[in-house]
Amino acid sequence: MTLPSPYYQDEWVTIYHGDCREILPELPKVDLVLTDPPYGLTQNKQDVVVDLSPFLIYPAVVFSQQPYTTDLISQHRGIFKYDLVWDKILISGFLNANRMPLRQHEIILVFGNVNFTPIKSEGVSKNHSKGVPKEDRHQNYGQHNFADNSDVLGNMKHPTSILKFIKPHPSVAQHRTEKPTKLMEWLIKSYSVEGNLILDPFLGSGTTAYCAKKLNRKCIGIEIEEKYCEIAAKRCSQSVMNFSQ
Repeated sequence: MTLPSPYYQDEWVTIYHGDCREILPELPKVDLVLTDPPYGLTQNKQDVVVDLSPFLIYPAVVFSQQPYTTDLISQHRGIFKYDLVWDKILISGFLNANRMPLRQHEIILVFGNVNFTPIKSEGVSKNHSKGVPKEDRHQNYGQHNFADNSDVLGNMKHPTSILKFIKPHPSVAQHRTEKPTKLMEWLIKSYSVEGNLILDPFLGSGTTAYCAKKLNRKCIGIEIEEKYCEIAAKRCSQSVMNFSQ
């Protein structure tokens, strides 16, 4: 197929509406794949596992949950580097609370020859700590704590593999699996440099593209559901005004 016309495009972001498996062969080389693919764990018609092999020819940072995590690592053991644990602060899984522990984390897998830059935390005022459980306000060396979806608590040079970023509350999230902007910004700054081209083949509501643009990275996003293309395009089109405020 030929590359379709972009659903949205500006100097930094290009969004395509369609199936990423069909569009990928027509795309230019990218510097990083950063994405949250379907895990195949729900009855949602779009939650179907997609073979990521064509995407993992590039350095990649991929969100995951078990048992999808094990499958993904096993299929790509030769290029798997390490995992990170995203502590979402907000708890889920109440419907299964009598059968298994409540869920508070998600796995992030790192593949390929990624360039990692340790990001020093920014530090915030004490007022921001009110949104984090008291026992979590003072952590060990390097851990990232976040409150009210704000900034980093602490002032350590090297992060650990545990990343604490509060998950967007369902009442304000624009996508069922939306990721916090602060987490995406941390990943983008850690695994890319300004001017790089990032690909998100499962763009959703556009958080990857929004954050990439904010951080002076270019981004190509692909989304199969048009309603989310519309949301992502709106976020990216408004971002220039928001960043200047």
